[in-house]
Amino acid sequence: MTYEAFTPKYPASSLPYACCEMGGGMTVFYKYRFQLPYESVDAMANMKVAGGCNFVGYYVFHGGSHPKGKKTAFLNETATPKISYDYQAPIGEFGQVRESYKRLKRQHYLYQECEQTLTKMKTVLPENAEQITPTDVDTLRYAVRADGHRGFLFINNYQDHVKLKHQENFAIVLELEEKRIRVPQQGTMSLEKGESCILPFHLSLSGCTLLYATTQYMTQVEYEEEVYHFFFTPKGMSPEYSVDKKGIVAVYTDAKVVNGKAAYVIKGEELMNHPVVLECEGGKRVHVCTLTHEESLDFWKVSLDGQERAIVTNAGVLVDQNRFRLECQGQSPFELKAFPAFRDTISSREHQIVHLGQSGIFHTYRCTLSEQVVECEVDQVSDAKVKVRVPNVAFEGVKELLLNVDYEGDIGYAFIDGELIHDNFCNEATWQIGLSTHEEAIKEKGMYLYISPLKGDSYVQSDSPMAARSEVARRQVAKIKSVWLSSVVEMKLVDY
Repeated sequence: MTYEAFTPKYPASSLPYACCEMGGGMTVFYKYRFQLPYESVDAMANMKVAGGCNFVGYYVFHGGSHPKGKKTAFLNETATPKISYDYQAPIGEFGQVRESYKRLKRQHYLYQECEQTLTKMKTVLPENAEQITPTDVDTLRYAVRADGHRGFLFINNYQDHVKLKHQENFAIVLELEEKRIRVPQQGTMSLEKGESCILPFHLSLSGCTLLYATTQYMTQVEYEEEVYHFFFTPKGMSPEYSVDKKGIVAVYTDAKVVNGKAAYVIKGEELMNHPVVLECEGGKRVHVCTLTHEESLDFWKVSLDGQERAIVTNAGVLVDQNRFRLECQGQSPFELKAFPAFRDTISSREHQIVHLGQSGIFHTYRCTLSEQVVECEVDQVSDAKVKVRVPNVAFEGVKELLLNVDYEGDIGYAFIDGELIHDNFCNEATWQIGLSTHEEAIKEKGMYLYISPLKGDSYVQSDSPMAARSEVARRQVAKIKSVWLSSVVEMKLVDY
């Protein structure tokens, strides 16, 4: 589709469609205070790829801090914070892993796995798609990328600045070159408000053909010469798979199987965590694994000692040069699920890991950190100012030490011996400050926080005979409600 506003002299489809500076986050401006809805981030990526984008770029993906100048200490003194450039990014200023990162991660597993086919597919829009306005929350928003035979169905139920509602009881018919596919084959499907998804059709699963699914594909793991394909169920949908019967000898599952003329339709909540096994001619077995929405956010694919593994854990997973580490913030004990299972010798020198057993294909481990919860000393000077003393022991054994501040007011400032080390425009979210880079100064001098007041009903008084002017505010809010420490700990696993 070509709009009048974009009529190049060359064929538009002859050049790649690239997106840069997509909203991985957004900074808080002085006059625009907001908390970024993390579901907006993967929804934007979803729709850009649906529209034909093959180059997905973000700004900002990892937040940071502005350095101080050599001659002029700060820039952007009024419009944005002087130091903080957290940007509410998928990875925060101090390495915080946010929901937007987890949402993008599962989407990019799909892009990586299907790159060779997806990038060659063209976009197909439904009739009257150009007539959908941003305020229209009734019309289903969807698009297809396909090559005439196979492809992906992109559905979006997120739109900013409007009141969203669930999209319920709909079905989509795909007119392919050789056949017509209704998704789902019988009945309808639904998608919760704020969610988006990518549903495959005619997807090759290690030689088997998935005609359609009401689940989103992520990736595959090969183990003992058998392939395990991982999907998740978008919020509001019920999992369902339609598999071409050609080449399939048997289907093993606890879920309901409808034995049709040309396809097996497999559906039901029993699919969760209980893989479907497709036995193919020649004895090959293909496994279809279905995760919940929540499990998919915690899903990681890693390679250790040449063996790919699927991991489900709320901790951050770091793997490089066969080093396996878990980055944990405040969650202890926590669970780690792994497929294939680790060796019985798996351990952590500083922390504890215990094998709890097996459920489905996953083996579950309980991880317990050895560090102690350390509290800071807070001296309340006034409602708007506190002195903070951080015990030396709080820095021991941690990767990052975060100071968390809940407050009301205009701007939060953090100082060490009169030097500004961090600032924050209040948007009613918890203000987090990374302390590790200031460890020695904090140990020696301590730190303090100050909140400038948010003023209401203010006016400028200029009735002085000397022409003096002063601002008068009938209402001011500046209050520090709570201050506490949290630590980021890295758990190193060995003998796995």
